[in-house]
Amino acid sequence: MRYRPLPPLEELKEFLDYNPDTGIFTWIKSRGRNSSVVGKEAGHKQKFERDTRIRISVNGKLYFAHRLAYYIYHGVDPLEKEVDHKDRNPLNNKIDNLRLATKKENCRNSSMSKNNTSGVTGVHWHKVKKKWEATITEGKKKYLGIFTNKEDAIKARKEAEIKYYGEFRSREPEKEKSICWLGVIPEGMKDEMRYPTEEEIDKFLEEAENDEQTTN
Repeated sequence: MRYRPLPPLEELKEFLDYNPDTGIFTWIKSRGRNSSVVGKEAGHKQKFERDTRIRISVNGKLYFAHRLAYYIYHGVDPLEKEVDHKDRNPLNNKIDNLRLATKKENCRNSSMSKNNTSGVTGVHWHKVKKKWEATITEGKKKYLGIFTNKEDAIKARKEAEIKYYGEFRSREPEKEKSICWLGVIPEGMKDEMRYPTEEEIDKFLEEAENDEQTTN
């Protein structure tokens, strides 16, 4: 999708207030004679094919609220870049939930297909082999293996997401805390039964990369 350039920053700030902690826009100045909008929440929800998002009309043109939020807070127009919702909730426009991404990165953090029957993206039941198959798409589909146990297929998929998708992988908190993660979480965290922090993951991946370079 190509996005039109956003209005001048000074103009936006003259009429709109953005609260980065709530993600909500409020009109602080009316346009024309309609003074009734002052103090009211700006924008309206609009349903699209895959989700519902908030759009705000400025000078007769509609803009996505999450793009305006990033622009107002950081002072940088995303232009050709996407603005990704980390938690995959397109209505959550808090600033700590927004980040710049390429279209490819944004797609990695997409919601699970409605046709998925396993409950985990990239894991499906192989009807012929009667086992669980795990795959991941990175440029092209990569085959991760076929497994008797669903948990092993999930673990293979999650390992691949960390390797190929990094911070843009889809986050499924409950599944990430499950027993299937014991093969991914560093040894010292296994007894804690929790998902590691971003800092711990970075350290884990850095050590794994160093080990691979040493081996090669």
